[in-house]
Formats: sequence, structure tokens, C-alpha cells
Amino acid sequence: MLQQVFEDFTMRDDFHKKFLVGILILLDQSKKNHTKSNLMYLCIFMLLSISASRELANALNEPFNMTQIKFDMPLYESVTYNDLVFL
Repeated sequence: MLQQVFEDFTMRDDFHKKFLVGILILLDQSKKNHTKSNLMYLCIFMLLSISASRELANALNEPFNMTQIKFDMPLYESVTYNDLVFL
């Protein structure tokens, strides 16, 4: 029952993009602070867990607006979520 509720929640259109950006923000913060290395491992595990999702694979090809969130990376004109994960 609870698993079905969670799966229904993760099937929403905007879930993967919001979840992915949240994980990437935590990864960006944890690389600057060595005391948060366990947080980095947890984020990597979550990325590995959701990487099997077909919806996530489709969402990675959508454009990402770089002015929304500041990451420690160079600014590019056209960036997709796929580029964001790679960088």
C-alpha cells in the first residue's frame, strides 16, 4: 500500500526534475565541505536508485534555466538537465 502511494507520487510530471535538482544542490554543497561526505554518498545512492526510471531519462533532455539556481560551474547558454548531471 505505502509503496504504491510512493510510486504514484514519483510518477508526477515534475517530480524527477525537482528531485534531481535537489539532489544536485546537495551534492554541490557537500563537495565544498568535507564533513558532509556521508551526504554525498547518500545523494549518489539516490541518483543510482532513480536512474532506472524511464520518466527521469525523458526529463533529462529538457532545458534547464541556469539563472534559477547557482551551481559551482561555468554558465552556458543552453543547458539541459543531462548536462547538469554530467557537470
